[in-house]
Amino acid sequence: MYNAVEGNFLVFFIGEKEKKGVILGTNQPMKKEARWLRHSLEGWGAPILTLPVKEAETISKLYNRYLLTGSYNEKEWYRQCQEDGVDYITVRRALGLEPKIGQQKQVVEEKEIMEWLKQNIFSGFLLQANDLTASGKPVSLGVWGNTMSRLTRYVIEEAESRNCYVQLFVPFSGASFVPWNSTIICKDRWKALEGTYGLLILDSEPILSRIPVKEWAVHKTKMRRSVLVDPYNLYESEEMEAIGYRYIRYGCVF
Repeated sequence: MYNAVEGNFLVFFIGEKEKKGVILGTNQPMKKEARWLRHSLEGWGAPILTLPVKEAETISKLYNRYLLTGSYNEKEWYRQCQEDGVDYITVRRALGLEPKIGQQKQVVEEKEIMEWLKQNIFSGFLLQANDLTASGKPVSLGVWGNTMSRLTRYVIEEAESRNCYVQLFVPFSGASFVPWNSTIICKDRWKALEGTYGLLILDSEPILSRIPVKEWAVHKTKMRRSVLVDPYNLYESEEMEAIGYRYIRYGCVF
């Protein structure tokens, strides 16, 4: 790996044996100097990722660690991203340019997802204080999940503690007993989106990852705020954001 720091830029290559990617760290990508530098790097013939300097520094740190040890630990990467205050998904994708690391999806345990939700979703991002009295209407969240899951139960209890309603769709029949007065069972998954401030997908069943993007686009208008929280990383950020969703994958730090 080659590192170079030029003024406000950080440049380095991903790839042990050949250049698989170029990371260009800059906080002002539209400045003339940044455009010139990017143009000069195109001669290497590798994809160029232009990222904020903060993300680039974390990627450089983790990649150097990988080169020194020959191994990597995604849980450590995630913790490092939390410490640095950067987006884990962005960092993971950049590191995945190294063939020996690759772009395979991380398997995330329920306990880790719950901790991530506690720290980043229910700490003020998903529901702002003024949402609770918006237009004098009840605030609701959509949830796709199984009520026997600790994760689903945690989210419902968190919402209830904030006087919010939950519109719950259970992907499969059974296990739909609801001991919470604030929860409404929806037989149709899209019904669970109506008037909500966000949807949390709390089940990784394949059926939920095969919904066409066009179908998501059609139903986005049902929501009061089109926020989609997907701790299982079932979809691609670019696709969902292109159709107007605020798409939050596991690892995003707020």
